[in-house]
Amino acid sequence: MKRFILVIAILTTLSASVLGAQRTPTPTPTPHDGPVLDVTFSGVVLFLKTPSGYRVIVPARQMQNHLPYMMFPRDGATASNWETGEFECDNEWFKRVSLTAGTLSIEPESSIAPESFNADAIEGWLPHLGVLAENNPVSADYNQDSPVVGKVAAQIDITRGTLRPLTLEEPYEPVQWEFRSKDGSQSSNAGKICGTAGIRWLLPIKKNTRSISIASSLQNRPKVTVPLANGQTTVVVIGNSMPDDIECPKRAPQDKDPDFELHYKILKTAPATAWIPYRVKPKVTCVPPQEARGNRSKRGTDCLPAQSP
Repeated sequence: MKRFILVIAILTTLSASVLGAQRTPTPTPTPHDGPVLDVTFSGVVLFLKTPSGYRVIVPARQMQNHLPYMMFPRDGATASNWETGEFECDNEWFKRVSLTAGTLSIEPESSIAPESFNADAIEGWLPHLGVLAENNPVSADYNQDSPVVGKVAAQIDITRGTLRPLTLEEPYEPVQWEFRSKDGSQSSNAGKICGTAGIRWLLPIKKNTRSISIASSLQNRPKVTVPLANGQTTVVVIGNSMPDDIECPKRAPQDKDPDFELHYKILKTAPATAWIPYRVKPKVTCVPPQEARGNRSKRGTDCLPAQSP
């Protein structure tokens, strides 16, 4: 695996006369009035820290018939070189495509508004696999520059924009989870976490940009292009869920999440105990961070994204 190297640039020192001549006041940031692309990650998804941000890894289809997918509004959107399916949910129409071993990127990159990366809001909301899985590292098959066919369905490197949690349950009240063995008889010492229905990546786009594409590195370069409007947010969901949890599920949230076990499949060594999340009983509402609410992904199970290490 490649070692990441952080390079620190040394700036040329300005002369004292220039610094003392006039102190320019710090400008007030201008509110972003262009479009916003909201890429919501849902289901069995891993957030791997890098020196410049996160690499988001969507594992390939594995046990329990999970399906890696991208979902987006139907009206005005196009999907070139991708086979699409359509469905209706809450009087809105959506399309979805299946993901297979591609590195995803945003195009045109020049349309992304300049903004520093901020992931502070998600730090306490992602289960850390290092703690839950006895510090087992991620298998190298799941962390390559080009996704390994059969292991990774899609990956995308995030170095700009903001990551925020998407909280569970209407009206988006997050609940506490604790980790236990599958039969519920043992409890992990990993502590409790607040649960999310997904992680939102909010990417500001330059004003008057009419559309943006999420493209794959696969042959024939398939891509999804969605329309944008100033001052509005367009939501695209990227996830890994059971098919009946994608297309407008109606069943109630579950008290435990056995799907979380799929996260352990991407580790180099299987842990002795595959801890899974159980809702704390009686229900305990967490204190959500600021602006944690968002557009819900149209899915039913509560399989949580995870972070490694």
